[in-house]
Amino acid sequence: MNRKIFYLLYNAATRNEKLKKTAVALSKCAELFFFIIYGIGALMIFMSGKYLMLAKYLIIPFVTLCYNTFLRRILKRPRPFVKEADVVSLRGHKESYSCPSNHAASAAVIAMSWYCIMPQAVIILMIPAFFTGVSRMMTGEHYPFDVALGWLIGITAGLLGFVIRF
Repeated sequence: MNRKIFYLLYNAATRNEKLKKTAVALSKCAELFFFIIYGIGALMIFMSGKYLMLAKYLIIPFVTLCYNTFLRRILKRPRPFVKEADVVSLRGHKESYSCPSNHAASAAVIAMSWYCIMPQAVIILMIPAFFTGVSRMMTGEHYPFDVALGWLIGITAGLLGFVIRF
């Protein structure tokens, strides 16, 4: 099922030039978009003088990315363009481990981090987080399981760090 969904998305992108360009652009722009969104959020919290919240806002995504990277080194799953003979990275990505997706986890936890600034923004920010993951599959860099696990890690970290009160 994982490979079937991957090939459905990847083949759709490789067979349609407009879709391919859109997937590549979305995959590239997602990094900048979430970096900017994250920076705006940090600035807003800083300006409000809520420094404890700012520390939490900065630490939780960092810890999430560290955990994600640690898990990648344990799982050691190759990227589709490494494992599948008929797949190339449409972005020219370097060979590295694929699972869980750092982009999916980062986008999800950054979207979730906005809960402490403006809770209703989380739902809106989860839309580009979703398409970030889909674009990573379409460009041949991740299998659906890689992306789904990244989303799960990012959302779980966000729920534990920003939504659930202990």
